Amino acid sequence: MIDYKKVETAQKLLEESGAQFVLAYDKGDKHCSCRANGQYPTIKKFIITVMWQVVENVYSQCGVTMASSEVFSMTSAVLERLKAKEEDEQQ
Repeated sequence: MIDYKKVETAQKLLEESGAQFVLAYDKGDKHCSCRANGQYPTIKKFIITVMWQVVENVYSQCGVTMASSEVFSMTSAVLERLKAKEEDEQQ
C-alpha cells in the first residue's frame, strides 16, 4: 500500500531543497499524479530521460520497431490531451 503522506513529504522536501525535479506516482483507480518543478529545458531533459529508460527496456526485449512504436504511442497520447484541452478552451 502506498503511504501518500510520505509522498507528500518527499514532494515538500524536494521543493524546499530548491532542486529541479519531476515526481510522478500512481494514485490508484487508473490515475497518476505528477509534480514538476524547475525550468523548462531541465524538465524536458528529465522527461526525455524517463522516456528513454522505458523505451530502452522495450528495445532490449522486442527490438527497434516495437520501441519506436512505443515512443509514437506516448507522443500521440500527449498530443491527444493537448487537442482535448484546446477543444475544451474553445467551448
